[in-house]
Amino acid sequence: MGNLANEFVSDMKLKQRVEIIEGNMYMQARPSPAHGDVVRNITLLFGNYLKGKPCKVYNDVKVEFDSNNRVVPDVFVLCDRSKIKTGQVEGAPDLVIEVLSRSTSARDRNEKKHMYEKFGVKEFWVVDVANRTIDVFVHNGKQFTNGGVFSVIPDWEIEDLDESIRSKLVYEFSPSMFNDLVIKLDDVFYDLPEGI
Repeated sequence: MGNLANEFVSDMKLKQRVEIIEGNMYMQARPSPAHGDVVRNITLLFGNYLKGKPCKVYNDVKVEFDSNNRVVPDVFVLCDRSKIKTGQVEGAPDLVIEVLSRSTSARDRNEKKHMYEKFGVKEFWVVDVANRTIDVFVHNGKQFTNGGVFSVIPDWEIEDLDESIRSKLVYEFSPSMFNDLVIKLDDVFYDLPEGI
C-alpha cells in the first residue's frame, strides 16, 4: 500500500472523512446541524420517491471513481447497482448533491464539480444552506451545463418586489432524470436551526 493509501486508511480509523481529488487528500470538517438537516431532508425526498424503483439514494457512502479520486458525497442517487462493491460504490453515481460547508464550499464548487463532470455524473447539485439556494448542473455528454439556480426568497424581500417579478419566482423544480419528482425548496430547507 502506498503512502497516500496508508494515510487514507489511518484517517478512516480515526472516523475522519477523508477525500482524494486528483491525487490530493482533503480532510472533511464535521458537518453542522443545519448541514445534517438538509442532507436528511434531501435523502427523505429521494428515498420516498425512489421506493420500489431501481434507483436508490445514499448518503455518507464512499464513491471511488479511480485510485486518485475517492469522495464521500453528501447525497447521491445510483441507478446501476452493479457499481456497489464491498463498502463503497465504484464508478459515477447518476446524481450527486453536495451541501456546502464553510470549509468545503470552494472545493465543492470547483475541484469536486470538475471531477464529477470528468467522470460523467449526469446531474450535480450545489446546495447552499446559508443562502437557501440550489445550483443545478446537467451533463450534456461532454460537460456540465447550467440547469438553473433555485432560491428561497424571504417573505420580507418578496413584499418589496414588483408583481411582474413575483409572478416569475420559482420555488420548485424537477431533476432532469426524474421529471415527475417535484423538489420544493421549502422541503429541502425545512426545519433548520436558527442562526445558521
